[in-house]
Amino acid sequence: MEKQNLNNFISIVNYIGKVDNGVAVDLSLKVKDELFNIIYWFDKNENYKMSIDEKFLKKYNINNIYEYKNYKKLAYYIHNFIITDKEQLFEDFNL
Repeated sequence: MEKQNLNNFISIVNYIGKVDNGVAVDLSLKVKDELFNIIYWFDKNENYKMSIDEKFLKKYNINNIYEYKNYKKLAYYIHNFIITDKEQLFEDFNL
């Protein structure tokens, strides 16, 4: 059985819905004992956008999530392991 790291995890808080021909999702990111809010948007063409709350930006001394050294890994993980029902979401939100 794989051991789960409970110090760091991402979970879905809410499906925001259809935004600009894609779907926006509200996520919670836990890093050690701190929680951060992420908004993740994606469309059928594999485009995505992310934003994260100000306390994360301040903690890592960056201006936006795209300056974070691991943002591509974070996006990949969210897109492939957290949001697993993309086609159903597109259908649910009439996309």
